[in-house]
Parts: sequence; structure tokens; C-alpha cells
Amino acid sequence: MKKDERIEALAVDILHFRKILHKDDEPGLSWPGLDERDISGRLTLKGANYFFLCSINDMMRKVEDTMEAAYNFMYRIAPDPEKTWYFISSHTLEEWMSKKKEYNLHWIGHIYKRNHRIAGQIVKKYNGDPRNIWEDPVDRKGLPPAIVAERLLDKDFGMGRQITYMTIGALKDNKILTGSSDIKADTHVTRTLGRMVTGDTISPDEAKDLARKMHPQDPWLLDEVLFIWGQEICKSRNPKCLECRFKRACAYFQNNFSEIT
Repeated sequence: MKKDERIEALAVDILHFRKILHKDDEPGLSWPGLDERDISGRLTLKGANYFFLCSINDMMRKVEDTMEAAYNFMYRIAPDPEKTWYFISSHTLEEWMSKKKEYNLHWIGHIYKRNHRIAGQIVKKYNGDPRNIWEDPVDRKGLPPAIVAERLLDKDFGMGRQITYMTIGALKDNKILTGSSDIKADTHVTRTLGRMVTGDTISPDEAKDLARKMHPQDPWLLDEVLFIWGQEICKSRNPKCLECRFKRACAYFQNNFSEIT
């Protein structure tokens, strides 16, 4: 199978499976805080704070641990969950770092530290409300994902690419944003996409470019399936190739199980 044919076949199969996951138009993966809406359907400030605090700290740990730590900080440590970012930024950086064990937002120092930097930016630029990052200030509708990405990737804000595109994707999945955006390109997504298309490991930038070629209308729609597959089937060691529903077009499967194909 030629590469372009493989890419086309995989795109069809992945998007079809995504429809199965999203039957009845449900969001699929559960995102903390994004189901907290006011009477108008707008995401509440508490929900936005919880979602964004989880997003910032969603690295190198289980999702459940991230959610628990963020909830504990907002509702048991911070005096007012609606003023989470004001509370964080009220500390000097030295004070903030001295509270790392007590606040327990993340066990890795530089990830815990960036909460302080990002809180300062949310207070300074967005009046302590992360919704102002992705909403139009007049009609409160979602801004284009490209504008939101530019704000989160600003050097002073410094969210990082993976967390930025995960955040935007979650907002899209919950119909807060609309429009095209890139995949997260984390370890699971990059490994799975690389194996499927090239039969080998690729870089995050290569994965992003491949996803754009595979589904130019909206690469993000590939992300969830690739992520789940990387966790459950296309593992770094002992991948479950014979169980894979995408093996028909997968380069890795064909390279390693040619006697079956």
C-alpha cells in the first residue's frame, strides 16, 4: 500500500471509530469542570478554573490524581474557588515554591512553578477569569482556536504546545470552541500515528504534519482515538497488533506480521 493510500484509509477508519465513541453526539472523554454551566449554558467561573487548573498540571501523572489535587487546592486550600488565580498570584514566587508540598498541585517542581506564572498572567491580562482567554468579550462566544492557541503559547503565558492543543481540543469537544486545531501530539498519539503511517517512531512535529495531511479539515478529530489506542493497544512495549482494528492499513503491522497479511 502506498503512503498516500495508507493515510487516506487510516483517516476513514479512525474517523469512523470516533463516531462510534461519540454516539448521540456526546463529548467522549470526560473533561473536568466543563459540565458546570449556568442557566444560559455558559461555563461557570468555578468550572473554568477547575478545568484550567487541571489542564496546567496534566503531565507525568494519572488524570485522577491531577483532578483530585486541583479540586483539593481550589475547595480546601484557596479561600474562594472563584478567585483561584488571585490566590495563587498573591504569593511571591519564593512563598509559592515553599508551599509545594502543602499545596500538592504537582510533584515536579517546574510544573508546580508554572502555576504561579500562569496565574499572574490570568490576573493581569484576563481579570482572573480564564474564560476571557477563549471567549469574545462582547457576545461571549468562543474565539477561533488559532487565536486561543496564540494566547496560550505566548512566551509570558507559556502553556506549552501539548497542553495548549489538549485544552483547545477539550473546549471544542464540549462545544465551547469551534474550528480546526492540531492534535496534542503526546507520547501515545505520536507513537500510534508514526507506527500506523510509517511503521516507526516519528517526532511530535512530524505527527502534527501527518494529522494535518490525514484530516486537513480538523486534525484534532483524530486525537482521541490515537490517544486511546496508544494507551490500550499500540503500547510502547508488546503492542496488541493482532487485536488492532486498524491493522489492515497499518505500516507497523504489515512490516512485522507480513505472513498474516
